[in-house]
Amino acid sequence: MEIDPTLKIKKTKTGWMHFTAGALIVDNFKKPQKFLIIKKRKHPYLYDVVAGHISKKETPLETLTREVGEEAGGLIKQRKLLLDIVINPDPCRRGIDIHHWFLYLCTLKNEITPDKDEVADIKWYSQAELQDLEFVSPTRKMLRILKLIE
Repeated sequence: MEIDPTLKIKKTKTGWMHFTAGALIVDNFKKPQKFLIIKKRKHPYLYDVVAGHISKKETPLETLTREVGEEAGGLIKQRKLLLDIVINPDPCRRGIDIHHWFLYLCTLKNEITPDKDEVADIKWYSQAELQDLEFVSPTRKMLRILKLIE
């Protein structure tokens, strides 16, 4: 395993851990009816929230802002931390099996313009529609904790 020196990383008792910030983007901050979900263009080609690894030079909020801009072309209007959680196992393509997640509830100021290199599809889904999507493992776990999926 080659460790990326640009990413925030920590050695734990059970292995190396990356830090990740994610955005659960909704249509309405107080009463969400729709959730903006991406389908990854790269492995594992599943559904996910907008998210990315935190670099050594970034805070979780800076990563959140960067990733929402990169993957969805969006500018954050409102945000609130929903979860601060360590997920193990949560293997990534960089070879790290543990991730410390910061998941934020967000709304956007503008229309979305997805990054075609990273995002195969991006769409608004109702909570009922979320049930049928095949999410990456950590997102599935967090959505279950939030009682958005079964």
